[in-house]
Amino acid sequence: MPSADGKERLTDAANVETMFRVIQSIPSKKAETCKRWLAKVGYERLLEHQNPDIAIKRAILDYKLKGRSDEWIEARISCTLTRQGLTSEWSRRGGLKVASTEY
Repeated sequence: MPSADGKERLTDAANVETMFRVIQSIPSKKAETCKRWLAKVGYERLLEHQNPDIAIKRAILDYKLKGRSDEWIEARISCTLTRQGLTSEWSRRGGLKVASTEY
């Protein structure tokens, strides 16, 4: 990887999935808080996958916490739902191959 001086340096690196696995493997009591948080967030995302309404409610809350106006939030959600409907229709007609959402 490039370093601050512009030279290429041999560096250990990991993707997000690998970092989560590293955190899971830490046998310290101090890591338990992080492990519990990761488990909670993972469970919440599984619920959202089963019921997209939960994901929409979470997105609205996140946008409000970021100070977005109700009008902006409504436009954003509407645009997202419209785009998803369009890509689903294209996929149904065979005109678009939808990419995997796996990380």
